Amino acid sequence: MHPPHFHILKFLLNRELRAVYLTLALRDLALSMIGIFIPLYFIKILNYPINKTLIFYLIYAVIFGITSPITAKISSKIGFKKAIFLSIPFYIVFYYVLNSLKTTSIHFAIPAVLIGLADSIFWISLHTDFAKVSDRKHRGEEVGFMFYSTIFVSLIGPFVGGLVLTLYNFTMLFWVVNILLILCTIPLFFSKEIHEKAKFSYKYIFEKAHFSDLINFIAYGARLVAEGILWPIFLFLILKTYVSLGFLITISSIIAIFSAYNFGKITDTKGKSLLLRLGAILYSITWFIRPIFKTVFFVSLMTLISAILSVMVDIPFTTKTYEKGLKKNLVGYLVFREIALCLGRALIIILVILVNSLTGGFIFTGLTTLFHLFF
Repeated sequence: MHPPHFHILKFLLNRELRAVYLTLALRDLALSMIGIFIPLYFIKILNYPINKTLIFYLIYAVIFGITSPITAKISSKIGFKKAIFLSIPFYIVFYYVLNSLKTTSIHFAIPAVLIGLADSIFWISLHTDFAKVSDRKHRGEEVGFMFYSTIFVSLIGPFVGGLVLTLYNFTMLFWVVNILLILCTIPLFFSKEIHEKAKFSYKYIFEKAHFSDLINFIAYGARLVAEGILWPIFLFLILKTYVSLGFLITISSIIAIFSAYNFGKITDTKGKSLLLRLGAILYSITWFIRPIFKTVFFVSLMTLISAILSVMVDIPFTTKTYEKGLKKNLVGYLVFREIALCLGRALIIILVILVNSLTGGFIFTGLTTLFHLFF
């Protein structure tokens, strides 16, 4: 019997897999410093109302979804590692334009288009790369370590980002993030290129056989908006300061670290479906009760509990996604996934705009998270 950390050592010695881990970790370190603060940048610095801020993310989701089939075909031709490298200039220009909104008349739709293109190129390429180089027998553990490693290196990101904003400004934070984004491409030069044929038809989305996957990816997309946009806005309205928000997210990341590796092992040994279903039920409950008590203690407690439950859902869900994709046309399935995610992003944003309430988004997230019972 192998010692507990045998498999970790084994896949860390895999050059291709190691390159994926390092690239994703450095990218997440950069984006974690600024990601949760972007909605606040629109609201506090640019004085956008919440609904206008959400329209920015709606445009992003539409661009991401529309361009996914195109960027997938381009990535399959030039190679997925080169495509990841290609996405970085889009991120850098995005942050430059975003910072310029303070002093120019540039329309906010332009940075939304840029980040939509960047994510479209990056995520399909990253997921394809990881699915191809990961080990089928230990994929859950490897997905767990991917979550573990990215959370570990980026756990200080929100706190450092909040500190930079407090001591300096968004301009300084944009520069730091851009430098880290450039560095994240370096590991790609030390691993083999991967090519995978991209076949996708929009009919795939509407086929009855894929309906369960469609609603699950839509639910996941809605949750990404709730976790990354709606909840940080809600937290900031209660916590009041960048540093407090960043510190809370950092603490929740530390908790997630201790959960990620263990849930990865459970995914491989006890069963993905059981873990996913239990996690989905528990996590959905947190979304229903979040709007009830608007105190610092309660929202902090919800954030910390959710750090565990979100990982409990994400690891088996992501593992099953890779396995389903590898049984089909991998790139086509991942394009289908990204389009469905963007549908979920768009639906929850439109809902929150229509009801003019973050609470509506929390309830919608709680309901749609239950779809994971059928994945």
